[in-house]
Amino acid sequence: MKMPLLRQIISCLVYTSMMAALIGCNDESPSSRSASALIDSIAQSQEAFRLGHHFMKIGDDEKALEAYSRAIELEPDFAEAYAFRGQLHVIMGHFRDGIFDLDKMIALDPSASSYRLRADVKATNGYYEEAIRDYNKLLELDPNSAAVYNNRGTAYGENKGYKNAISDITHAIQLAPNEPDYYLNRGKFKMLLGDYDSAMIDVTNCIRLSGGNPDLRPGESREVNKTNFNCMRLLTKLKKAKAP
Repeated sequence: MKMPLLRQIISCLVYTSMMAALIGCNDESPSSRSASALIDSIAQSQEAFRLGHHFMKIGDDEKALEAYSRAIELEPDFAEAYAFRGQLHVIMGHFRDGIFDLDKMIALDPSASSYRLRADVKATNGYYEEAIRDYNKLLELDPNSAAVYNNRGTAYGENKGYKNAISDITHAIQLAPNEPDYYLNRGKFKMLLGDYDSAMIDVTNCIRLSGGNPDLRPGESREVNKTNFNCMRLLTKLKKAKAP
C-alpha cells in the first residue's frame, strides 16, 4: 500500500527533530511538542495494530477488534488497520461493519490490492453482484490479471451466469494456462450447462496439472492437495452425469 500522507509528514517531523537535536536546539516550542505528540500517537497505533495481530493469532476476536479500533483511533488514516478490522468484522458476522471498514480502506488506499480484498470478501460471503462491480474496477486497474478474471468468472457462475463465467475463466486460462484451479472452475460451470464432454477435458487437465491421475478414484489418489481432491470429486460427478 502507498504510504499515507500522515506517515510522510511524520517522517519529515522525525527528520526535523533529529536535525534540531544535532545543532543543539533544545527549546520546546509548540511545534516541537506537537510533533512529539504526533510521533507518540503513531508509535502507539503501531503497537495496538501488532497487538490486534496477536489476539487474532490466539483466537481472541473481541480483543483483536478492540486493538484494531484503538490503532484507528490513534491514527485515523491507517488503511491497513481498517483492512484487518474489516476482515475481522466479517469473520465475526458483522458483514456491513466489515464492508464499511473496507470502504474506508479503499478511500485511503485506492490500489488494486485494496479493491481485490473487498471484492473477494463480498464474493466469499455471497454478495456476487457487488463483488463483480469491484472486480470490474479492479480489471480497469490491472487488466491482465488472470486471478481477477478467474474470480470474477467464479462470481458470475455462483450467481448462475454460467456463460459469463466460462468466458471470464477462459480468459484467465489464456493468461495463465498452467493454473489447475481455473480448469476446475470452468469445468464446474460447463457441467452445470450440460456440456459434459468439454467439462471432462477441463477436469482431466486440472488433475494433470495438480499432480494427480484421472484414472484413479478419489480414495486411491496419493495426491492430497485441495485442488486435486476437488478435481477428483468433480470427475466422479461428471461420470455419474454422463452415465446412461
